[in-house]
Amino acid sequence: AERLIEHPNVAQDFFPLLRSWHEKARWNFLWRNLRIVIVHATEIYVPLKIHQSPFNIGQAIKLPKFNAVQVNELAARYGVENNNNDTLGEILVDLVGGHPYLVNIFLYYLATEELSLDTLLSTVSTPSGIYGTHLRSYLALLKEEQDLAIAFKQVILSSEGVELDAVTMYRLESLGLITINGYRAFPSCDIYRSYFQQQLSF
Repeated sequence: AERLIEHPNVAQDFFPLLRSWHEKARWNFLWRNLRIVIVHATEIYVPLKIHQSPFNIGQAIKLPKFNAVQVNELAARYGVENNNNDTLGEILVDLVGGHPYLVNIFLYYLATEELSLDTLLSTVSTPSGIYGTHLRSYLALLKEEQDLAIAFKQVILSSEGVELDAVTMYRLESLGLITINGYRAFPSCDIYRSYFQQQLSF
Protein backbone atom coordinates (compact mmCIF):
# COMPACT_ATOMS: atom_id res chain seq x y z
CA ALA A 1 0.00 0.00 0.00
CA GLU A 2 2.83 2.43 0.75
CA ARG A 3 4.04 2.13 -2.83
CA LEU A 4 0.63 3.22 -4.10
CA ILE A 5 0.32 6.01 -1.56
CA GLU A 6 3.52 7.51 -2.94
CA HIS A 7 1.50 8.18 -6.12
CA PRO A 8 -1.51 10.25 -4.99
CA ASN A 9 -3.13 10.37 -8.42
CA VAL A 10 -3.31 6.57 -8.49
CA ALA A 11 -4.13 6.17 -4.80
CA GLN A 12 -7.09 8.56 -4.83
CA ASP A 13 -8.79 6.37 -7.43
CA PHE A 14 -7.52 2.91 -6.52
CA PHE A 15 -8.24 2.80 -2.76
CA PRO A 16 -11.85 4.02 -3.09
CA LEU A 17 -12.27 1.33 -5.75
CA LEU A 18 -11.19 -1.34 -3.23
CA ARG A 19 -13.59 0.10 -0.68
CA SER A 20 -16.45 0.03 -3.18
CA TRP A 21 -15.74 -3.65 -3.94
CA HIS A 22 -15.86 -4.40 -0.23
CA GLU A 23 -19.19 -2.57 0.07
CA LYS A 24 -20.63 -4.51 -2.90
CA ALA A 25 -19.95 -7.78 -1.07
CA ARG A 26 -22.53 -6.78 1.54
CA TRP A 27 -25.42 -7.07 -0.87
CA ASN A 28 -24.12 -8.98 -3.90
CA PHE A 29 -23.51 -12.69 -3.42
CA LEU A 30 -21.04 -12.89 -6.32
CA TRP A 31 -18.82 -10.17 -4.83
CA ARG A 32 -18.54 -12.17 -1.60
CA ASN A 33 -16.13 -14.49 -3.43
CA LEU A 34 -13.58 -11.68 -3.72
CA ARG A 35 -10.99 -11.55 -0.93
CA ILE A 36 -8.76 -8.51 -0.66
CA VAL A 37 -5.67 -8.39 1.53
CA ILE A 38 -4.01 -5.00 1.98
CA VAL A 39 -0.62 -4.89 3.65
CA HIS A 40 0.55 -1.54 4.97
CA ALA A 41 2.73 -0.06 7.67
CA THR A 42 1.03 2.14 10.24
CA GLU A 43 3.99 4.52 10.21
CA ILE A 44 2.59 6.30 7.17
CA TYR A 45 -0.22 8.81 7.10
CA VAL A 46 -2.86 7.78 4.64
CA PRO A 47 -3.84 10.92 2.68
CA LEU A 48 -7.34 9.67 1.97
CA LYS A 49 -10.68 10.77 3.35
CA ILE A 50 -12.00 8.37 5.98
CA HIS A 51 -15.06 7.47 3.86
CA GLN A 52 -12.83 6.58 0.89
CA SER A 53 -10.13 4.65 2.70
CA PRO A 54 -10.10 0.84 2.68
CA PHE A 55 -7.98 0.85 5.85
CA ASN A 56 -10.90 1.23 8.25
CA ILE A 57 -13.05 -1.65 6.99
CA GLY A 58 -12.84 -5.42 7.14
CA GLN A 59 -10.69 -7.39 9.56
CA ALA A 60 -7.55 -5.58 10.67
CA ILE A 61 -4.69 -7.81 11.82
CA LYS A 62 -1.89 -6.07 13.64
CA LEU A 63 1.41 -7.94 13.57
CA PRO A 64 2.88 -8.40 17.04
CA LYS A 65 6.36 -7.34 18.00
CA PHE A 66 9.07 -9.94 18.57
CA ASN A 67 9.63 -11.26 22.07
CA ALA A 68 13.08 -12.21 23.39
CA VAL A 69 12.75 -15.89 22.36
CA GLN A 70 11.83 -14.94 18.79
CA VAL A 71 14.73 -12.45 18.61
CA ASN A 72 17.14 -15.16 19.75
CA GLU A 73 15.75 -17.56 17.15
CA LEU A 74 16.18 -14.94 14.42
CA ALA A 75 19.71 -14.23 15.64
CA ALA A 76 20.50 -17.94 15.35
CA ARG A 77 19.16 -17.96 11.78
CA TYR A 78 21.44 -15.03 11.01
CA GLY A 79 24.34 -17.05 12.41
CA VAL A 80 24.91 -14.58 15.23
CA GLU A 81 26.59 -16.24 18.19
CA ASN A 82 24.75 -15.51 21.39
CA ASN A 83 27.32 -16.02 24.12
CA ASN A 84 25.43 -13.93 26.65
CA ASN A 85 23.09 -16.72 27.82
CA ASP A 86 20.28 -15.60 25.52
CA THR A 87 20.34 -12.00 26.74
CA LEU A 88 20.65 -10.64 23.20
CA GLY A 89 16.91 -11.11 22.73
CA GLU A 90 16.17 -9.28 25.97
CA ILE A 91 18.56 -6.46 25.03
CA LEU A 92 16.86 -5.94 21.66
CA VAL A 93 13.36 -6.13 23.11
CA ASP A 94 14.31 -3.37 25.57
CA LEU A 95 16.28 -1.37 23.02
CA VAL A 96 13.87 -1.38 20.05
CA GLY A 97 10.71 -2.75 21.64
CA GLY A 98 10.92 -5.94 19.58
CA HIS A 99 10.10 -3.98 16.41
CA PRO A 100 10.76 -6.54 13.61
CA TYR A 101 12.30 -4.05 11.18
CA LEU A 102 14.63 -2.56 13.78
CA VAL A 103 15.59 -5.99 15.14
CA ASN A 104 16.40 -7.10 11.60
CA ILE A 105 18.71 -4.13 10.99
CA PHE A 106 20.55 -4.72 14.25
CA LEU A 107 21.07 -8.43 13.56
CA TYR A 108 22.16 -7.72 9.99
CA TYR A 109 25.01 -5.53 11.24
CA LEU A 110 25.98 -8.14 13.83
CA ALA A 111 25.88 -10.96 11.28
CA THR A 112 27.97 -9.14 8.70
CA GLU A 113 30.45 -8.28 11.46
CA GLU A 114 30.63 -4.69 10.32
CA LEU A 115 30.20 -3.59 13.93
CA SER A 116 30.66 -5.33 17.28
CA LEU A 117 27.82 -5.67 19.76
CA ASP A 118 29.41 -3.10 22.09
CA THR A 119 29.87 -0.60 19.27
CA LEU A 120 26.30 -1.06 18.11
CA LEU A 121 24.92 -0.60 21.61
CA SER A 122 26.98 2.51 22.29
CA THR A 123 25.99 4.31 19.06
CA VAL A 124 22.54 2.91 18.33
CA SER A 125 20.52 6.00 19.33
CA THR A 126 22.92 8.57 17.87
CA PRO A 127 22.46 10.32 14.51
CA SER A 128 25.44 8.39 13.13
CA GLY A 129 24.22 5.02 14.41
CA ILE A 130 22.60 2.25 12.40
CA TYR A 131 19.14 3.74 12.96
CA GLY A 132 20.18 7.27 11.95
CA THR A 133 18.05 7.40 8.78
CA HIS A 134 15.04 5.85 10.51
CA LEU A 135 15.25 8.31 13.40
CA ARG A 136 15.79 11.34 11.14
CA SER A 137 12.66 10.50 9.14
CA TYR A 138 10.62 10.59 12.35
CA LEU A 139 12.34 13.79 13.43
CA ALA A 140 11.47 15.48 10.12
CA LEU A 141 7.83 14.44 10.52
CA LEU A 142 7.69 15.70 14.11
CA LYS A 143 9.24 19.02 13.10
CA GLU A 144 6.40 19.45 10.60
CA GLU A 145 3.73 18.34 13.09
CA GLN A 146 4.43 20.52 16.12
CA ASP A 147 1.38 19.30 18.05
CA LEU A 148 2.66 15.72 17.80
CA ALA A 149 6.19 16.81 18.71
CA ILE A 150 4.98 18.60 21.86
CA ALA A 151 2.90 15.60 22.92
CA PHE A 152 5.71 13.14 22.22
CA LYS A 153 8.18 15.29 24.14
CA GLN A 154 5.90 14.99 27.19
CA VAL A 155 5.87 11.21 26.76
CA ILE A 156 9.64 10.79 26.51
CA LEU A 157 10.26 13.03 29.52
CA SER A 158 7.92 11.04 31.75
CA SER A 159 8.79 7.75 33.41
CA GLU A 160 5.19 7.10 34.47
CA GLY A 161 3.45 7.61 31.14
CA VAL A 162 1.34 10.52 30.00
CA GLU A 163 -2.37 10.89 29.30
CA LEU A 164 -2.95 12.45 25.88
CA ASP A 165 -6.06 13.24 23.91
CA ALA A 166 -7.35 10.25 21.96
CA VAL A 167 -6.53 11.55 18.48
CA THR A 168 -2.95 12.51 19.34
CA MET A 169 -2.43 9.19 21.08
CA TYR A 170 -3.78 7.31 18.05
CA ARG A 171 -1.53 9.22 15.66
CA LEU A 172 1.61 8.64 17.75
CA GLU A 173 0.76 4.97 18.19
CA SER A 174 0.12 4.60 14.45
CA LEU A 175 3.57 6.03 13.82
CA GLY A 176 5.00 3.41 16.16
CA LEU A 177 6.47 6.02 18.53
CA ILE A 178 4.41 5.08 21.57
CA THR A 179 2.67 2.15 23.19
CA ILE A 180 -0.52 2.62 25.16
CA ASN A 181 -1.20 1.07 28.54
CA GLY A 182 -4.67 1.96 29.76
CA TYR A 183 -4.94 5.70 29.27
CA ARG A 184 -1.19 6.34 29.40
CA ALA A 185 1.31 6.66 26.60
CA PHE A 186 4.89 5.39 26.88
CA PRO A 187 7.77 5.52 24.36
CA SER A 188 7.67 2.30 22.36
CA CYS A 189 11.40 1.72 22.84
CA ASP A 190 14.55 3.04 24.50
CA ILE A 191 16.17 4.39 21.34
CA TYR A 192 13.23 6.72 20.73
CA ARG A 193 13.45 8.06 24.26
CA SER A 194 17.23 8.59 24.06
CA TYR A 195 17.30 10.10 20.57
CA PHE A 196 14.33 12.43 20.88
CA GLN A 197 15.30 13.70 24.33
CA GLN A 198 18.37 15.08 22.55
CA GLN A 199 16.72 16.19 19.32
CA LEU A 200 13.38 17.66 20.37
CA SER A 201 14.47 20.92 21.91
CA PHE A 202 11.80 23.62 22.16
